[in-house]
Amino acid sequence: MGFGFEALIIFGVVAIAALIVAYAATRFKVAGANEALIRSGARRGGEDGLKVSRGGFMLVLPLFHTFGRLKLTARQINVALSDAVTSQGIKVALEGVATFKVGADEASIRNAAERFLQTDIREVDDIVKNVLEGSLRSIVGTLTVEELNLDRQKFQQAVQSAAIGDLATSGLVIDSFTIQA
Repeated sequence: MGFGFEALIIFGVVAIAALIVAYAATRFKVAGANEALIRSGARRGGEDGLKVSRGGFMLVLPLFHTFGRLKLTARQINVALSDAVTSQGIKVALEGVATFKVGADEASIRNAAERFLQTDIREVDDIVKNVLEGSLRSIVGTLTVEELNLDRQKFQQAVQSAAIGDLATSGLVIDSFTIQA
């Protein structure tokens, strides 16, 4: 009779250990190559309670942490202005394509997480589009029609430079901006 009871205890201990290991495995989150893991909660000392892991893993405890994934892939948006005014007072229409993404450094990922973690991707696209349209308008206003046509590369770089500061506070960077027409 002693052997059956001992076997039952051993089976119980093994079953409990297996359940603990299985539960712990569900609490570990692993980041894909194109994403950052964001965990918030459980503040310690002077920390802000936000932990970022890019290309790694983290432990997420229910009741103590909330968890999210932030995509780091590049996205493209079309930018169009139909009524930009040059320095000569001439209205011009412009069409361009911008490629942007969340910056790769931890500060950019934190900024993007604070602003966009639970946000629909279209809202982020709209924010970038509005910033680029504003930059386009301001740069076009300083140039003549001839300058717009003769040096598109310089114009594109000026637009990118004007938008960098506005987008950096949101954790976003422009990979490329091209004027199509």
